[in-house]
Amino acid sequence: MPETIKTRIKTLLALLLITTAANNAISQISEKGTPPSFRYDSDGDMQTRAAAELVPYTINSPFTAAQLIEEDENAPSGTPYRIGILLAAGLEFPRDAEKSTLPGGEEIYRLRIKSDGATALSLYYDHFEIPEGGKLYIYNADHTHLLGAYTRATNPDGKAFSSQFVAGDDITLEYAVPQSGALPQIKISDIGYGYNHLEIRSSNTVDISCMVNINCPEGDNWQDEKEGIIKMATRSGSSIYSCSASLLNNTGTTPIPYIYTAFHCIKTDTRQFTEDELRQAQFTFQYENTDCTSNEIKEYTTLVGCQYLTGSDLSGGYDQTLLLLTSDIPGDLNPYFCGWDKTGNTPQYGVGIHHPNGSTKKISTYTRPATQNTWVTTNETGATNGHWVVYFAATQTGHSVTASGSSGSPLFNESHKVVGALTGGSSTCSYPNGSNYYGKISKFFPQITQYLDPDNTGSRSTEGRYYRSPKPVPQNLAVQYDPATKGAQLTWETAQEEETPVAYTIYRNGYEIGSSQTTAYTEASLYPGLHEYTVAAVYDDGSISTKSNSATLKVHITAPPAAITVKRVGEQDIQIDWSEPLPQQPIYWGKGSIDLKYKIASLPHYIGQHWNPSDLEEVNQYTINQIEYFSLAGAEYELYIKNGDNTYSEQVPVTAVDKTITRQIPPFTINAADNLICGLKITGGNNYHIASDSYEAPVGRETIFSTDGIAWAPSSSFTHNLYIKAHITPPTDTPEEATPADDSSTAKRASSRPVGAAAPTYKITRNGTEIATTGNSEHSYTDTGLEQGTEYTYTITADYGYEGTAAATSAPFLLKTESFDADIHTLTVNGTTITPDENGIYIAPLLCGTTNAEINITAHPQATITINGESSNTMTIDTQIGGRYDIDITITSQSGENSSTSKLLLYKLPDNIIYKRWNDVLVVINNPDNNGGLQFTDYKWYINGQKADCTEQYIYLPEGINATDRYSVELTTTDGITLTSCEQTFPTESDDIRLYPTIVSNEAEINLYIKFGSTTNGKSATLYISDMSGRITTRKVTGEYNKIKAPNTEGSYIIKVVTSDGKQAEFKIRVKK
Repeated sequence: MPETIKTRIKTLLALLLITTAANNAISQISEKGTPPSFRYDSDGDMQTRAAAELVPYTINSPFTAAQLIEEDENAPSGTPYRIGILLAAGLEFPRDAEKSTLPGGEEIYRLRIKSDGATALSLYYDHFEIPEGGKLYIYNADHTHLLGAYTRATNPDGKAFSSQFVAGDDITLEYAVPQSGALPQIKISDIGYGYNHLEIRSSNTVDISCMVNINCPEGDNWQDEKEGIIKMATRSGSSIYSCSASLLNNTGTTPIPYIYTAFHCIKTDTRQFTEDELRQAQFTFQYENTDCTSNEIKEYTTLVGCQYLTGSDLSGGYDQTLLLLTSDIPGDLNPYFCGWDKTGNTPQYGVGIHHPNGSTKKISTYTRPATQNTWVTTNETGATNGHWVVYFAATQTGHSVTASGSSGSPLFNESHKVVGALTGGSSTCSYPNGSNYYGKISKFFPQITQYLDPDNTGSRSTEGRYYRSPKPVPQNLAVQYDPATKGAQLTWETAQEEETPVAYTIYRNGYEIGSSQTTAYTEASLYPGLHEYTVAAVYDDGSISTKSNSATLKVHITAPPAAITVKRVGEQDIQIDWSEPLPQQPIYWGKGSIDLKYKIASLPHYIGQHWNPSDLEEVNQYTINQIEYFSLAGAEYELYIKNGDNTYSEQVPVTAVDKTITRQIPPFTINAADNLICGLKITGGNNYHIASDSYEAPVGRETIFSTDGIAWAPSSSFTHNLYIKAHITPPTDTPEEATPADDSSTAKRASSRPVGAAAPTYKITRNGTEIATTGNSEHSYTDTGLEQGTEYTYTITADYGYEGTAAATSAPFLLKTESFDADIHTLTVNGTTITPDENGIYIAPLLCGTTNAEINITAHPQATITINGESSNTMTIDTQIGGRYDIDITITSQSGENSSTSKLLLYKLPDNIIYKRWNDVLVVINNPDNNGGLQFTDYKWYINGQKADCTEQYIYLPEGINATDRYSVELTTTDGITLTSCEQTFPTESDDIRLYPTIVSNEAEINLYIKFGSTTNGKSATLYISDMSGRITTRKVTGEYNKIKAPNTEGSYIIKVVTSDGKQAEFKIRVKK
């Protein structure tokens, strides 16, 4: 039986690739390895390059891809989904291969095959036999896709075989000759010319954007069943087809790999597939995305070869077939054999799991009971009511349906049992409410009873089961940090089962790092990072259990406190301040060593390392401040960083020799929600271009390549780790003060996921004696009651608990005997003691009429006092003008170590703060330009020392004013200072003309009195009444006493009176409603 062909999909990032054939990173591998020629160029040096010097055998298709797609669109209903055509080859290996001897003495044979315009190429063999010790590889021209090594165990009987699609239209077979010199016997009958939906095109593309990945929430309850779903690739005549299928359980004691699919998947409109064609059929298990939204594809397995058992044609039947897988199921694959239900009872709800268009596994959900119907098209009619019809529903993630390539996939009922296989339907992403027809397994069961119920138990249904009973899984994995080795100590327990493991495999962050014969393992010298461990048990039959619970260990950079300062803060007190540690963590994958050099075949080219959002969770908003890379002599580079939509690039100098470069860059902030890529753009150079370590890259963390900086993918020919490191620090304004990590790690693979900075506690020691500890948020300590004239040495140590401690450089400090006192002891203004307010400001409101303010300050006798820049403890300020006076005071201690600055504010009202306006109004001047900066918000008027009923800026004088009345006002400034003006008297004006009252209601009477001279004839006067808009009206009055009516409109008015004997007077009145 052929051995398993193990395939590992690499991380695809932004490449829009759907199927096996188009994935740059897919490799069909029996025994991992690298073709010998990849290690050499013509001078014997290591590089990656295409086999361009080989003359290809060119076998072109007579049809274009567009013509083939058009033909597919016109294919009769019931035709399986075609993804390629076969072109006759007639090649033999090694007959048609070219022999070479490499600089290291290795002998190889290479055969190059080309078919212009193909999206991908596959090979079909009449005979495929690899001798013991020999290894065969298949790869594309740019070495981005590698299959192999194929060995003797791959196809032991040497009969018909097939190999998977390799991306591109130019592939090479390379055979490494073993020491025995034995050569393979390979007859290539056909090449598969892949063209259809092997990559996304701008047109002629079936939309599957609505589909829901099996690892979305909709698939949570179907994780067992998904392990029994298969993607098929089969040939018939000159065509290659893709379908879906499932493994079915039987009622016997041993699971047998029966494959259940649609009959039209092994039959065209003209004939059924032959035995040899089925022997070359490919069945891919576990082809699914790693999670709901990821483009990354899980490790999967492809088995080759099957045997036809029985079937029911679509025409007049149920469109179902049962096949028998002829490949052995390998020890590391444990597929699920799905249960079935032959009762014919109507499925109430359930799912379909399938591979639409040959893509990764999808799940479609139906929530209403199925109905039964007859498949009818213009070409054929199925058995009456031979199909279940379901309509899929919109769910949390999308509205999944079915598509070409879904044919043959199972329909599960509410009991998680298979009740049918998909024929087809009308549902699409653009029409999700269309129908989906599944041939009833109940109708087909009489033909398959001998296989699925071999003992004739009469069972109407059966549960599913795994191929192997799950092996006992290690329990209670725990990890502890070992300060002595700076590593991890793992312990776990063996499951209490009869079967005992013979060994254990240990994984860190998803990839294997070692093994153990006991239930303990130690890994020393761990590099800082987030290390997630799991353990799997290995049993004597070669099977491996699933992985244990995970145990996570965080290893931090144990950086010392930063920016230590020591200062005196009192006569006998010293304060120590520090900043939290600022670790600078290089992040990279691999060992971080320089072991290999490579050339890039085509320039310009991007190459980089990458981190996904889950890797970056702990370092969100950290900044990249440095990039470390290895510059090879003469190579031309640009640094390139990409994080979501944020990018940074910078051309860097060419070096004349090979050397490690650490380049400072502007802070680049990491957004953990997006993938991060750090790499190089190689733009020139005639020699080597990049350097790497010699360690295999972790799964999903491979070095990635791009031609445009947008679409990235790994290369199967480059399995090591590019030498590039991004140095990251927590958010800070001073990254140059960061503490780098110790790069002396000797762990098997040093790198790990980035880890956030730790938050240590702190120990304070004085002269070698610990005197205090503080929490992780406290970065200051005051040491009190010390002896003057003594030198003290302080050390701050960051305590990281189990990870150890890190001490900052000790800081000595001499506590001088001279006084530290820089306080104001007393401050007086004009003999009055002033104390500071809550803000430390001294405020002195001065009495009205004060012409000078004498300031006197006392402090420590040896302190220096400075007032407004003059060294003196006294100063006299002229305050005659009035206003606010700002006085700056500085006290410097005797020791010179301390100084204090204070502010004294003097407030004094100008003497002429009140003026008389009109004949009966007193007004406060409220213009800062005229008041020495003072402005007022509140007013309280006083007459003869008694508070008046007025809080306005102005006050109306009462009728019958006395020239000896004293007026003052209490004012509040905008600073909140209260000042009182001196009392003032205002002489009365001549009362020959009087008008009152001046505040009246509209149309109220106003009294006007005019005292005429004795010689005046015809006692009369003219009144000019002006409103605030300037409009003037006039009135005539006669005699000494008159009553005039106030204006009707509310507002202020000026009334000017001109008498017939030449006297004049103006009055301001206010009319209110």
